[in-house]
Amino acid sequence: MSEIVSEALRPDATGTARRARFDLGQALRQAAPNAITLGNAMCGFGALVTLSGWNAEAGWWPIKLASWLILGAWVCDMLDGAVARMTGTTGKFGAALDSLCDVVGFGVAPAFLVGVLGVAAGWSPYFAWGAGAALLACVLIRLARFDAEDVADTGAGGHMFFRGFPSPAVGMTVAATGLTFAQAAQELGMGTFTRPELTGLNLAVASAIPFVAIVVGLLAVTTWRYPDLPKHYARRTAPWWHPVVVLVAAIGLGPGPALLGFFGLYALTGPLFGRRRRPAPGRTA
Repeated sequence: MSEIVSEALRPDATGTARRARFDLGQALRQAAPNAITLGNAMCGFGALVTLSGWNAEAGWWPIKLASWLILGAWVCDMLDGAVARMTGTTGKFGAALDSLCDVVGFGVAPAFLVGVLGVAAGWSPYFAWGAGAALLACVLIRLARFDAEDVADTGAGGHMFFRGFPSPAVGMTVAATGLTFAQAAQELGMGTFTRPELTGLNLAVASAIPFVAIVVGLLAVTTWRYPDLPKHYARRTAPWWHPVVVLVAAIGLGPGPALLGFFGLYALTGPLFGRRRRPAPGRTA
């Protein structure tokens, strides 16, 4: 928005500020990526509202809806940068707004989902909400480090690798766990649930969520390299069949287990492959 104001008050040849004609197209181009970025935060806020009134009688649907909203935040996070580059409106304001919205969409909302699922699985509220708080702290550290470094990893075109598990992947791992839980609960015909009703996959997923949160949170603050997958797919430097496999798995198993498997494997690439090559100082993201 600051770019629009400065454009509207351009100095003329004599150095005197004059009001330029308002360009609606330019204003829309400036606003579009920021509006998508705000969609990230709005999805996270919607997840918080959905989960805020949860109790055992509410059943599985608030968890499912909140998980889908976190997925929506991830979609917005992928689109805003692409739209900004397409419209030529990248800038520091958009980057700062993106980071703030990531706090809500991939920090606060997933942390709240961890607490709700942990309590639903029968864990002590102190442990369940403590795991959520630990996840949030790690995401905040991860985002602060990214903003402080704010430099490219490889050449022109921006970074191709991240240092630590990316915060959107942290949020998506938690959301995929929530979707898997909700899917299992729905298949069991559970309108409401308490711990005695949790069996099989449903119990395993719900019981594991605090540990999943702690692990992905710790991965986020490591210095292990993780590829920036959307950029690698766009440049065809990553296998094209990865998304196809996820789509087929989503059709056969459901979106929750498919996404959980995908992001679980992605999380392993850091400890397995991300330590082999240390990026040069000042060239990490």
